[in-house]
Amino acid sequence: MVQLSKLSVYSLGSFSIATLVMYRTFVAYDFQYYPAAVTLCKDKFSVMVILNMAVLVALHLFQGIRQFVFGQLREEETQMVQEMMYITVLETAFAISIFRQQFTAVVLINFALMIVVKTFHTIVRQRIKFLETAPNQSNFTYVKIYLLLHVLFCIDVVVLLRLFAKYQSGEFIIL
Repeated sequence: MVQLSKLSVYSLGSFSIATLVMYRTFVAYDFQYYPAAVTLCKDKFSVMVILNMAVLVALHLFQGIRQFVFGQLREEETQMVQEMMYITVLETAFAISIFRQQFTAVVLINFALMIVVKTFHTIVRQRIKFLETAPNQSNFTYVKIYLLLHVLFCIDVVVLLRLFAKYQSGEFIIL
């Protein structure tokens, strides 16, 4: 018998539910795209299911990139990421409880991107410390780390430019 991880089972269930929700909506509107799409965007349950599926796709993408660039994480790196995620989840729960009226899908997507970038920064920092002391690493390892650092730098610059533009336009609120 094939042993499935908890994430695989959750992903399979989420994919099934998302498929059923979309199929039910399209059948209800005789497979007309526009009314079905409007219903999917307005119905709270449908939005929740679709956002859940988007989070799962992003999580699988994150794991794929992490696996390609870093391979198997060392125990120290795993522990560091778990500690960082614990603190981040607590901060998020606190922020949601205070600013729940301002949380939109765009804010949540930006927040998820911030968590992923922050996680990659943490893993890269730990991996570079490891590579400084590890003998005989392949050049491909250094190239992957170098490319990831450049991608993270570009993402950081884009985010800073967007924040600066929002600040200049007056949309940005400083607490």
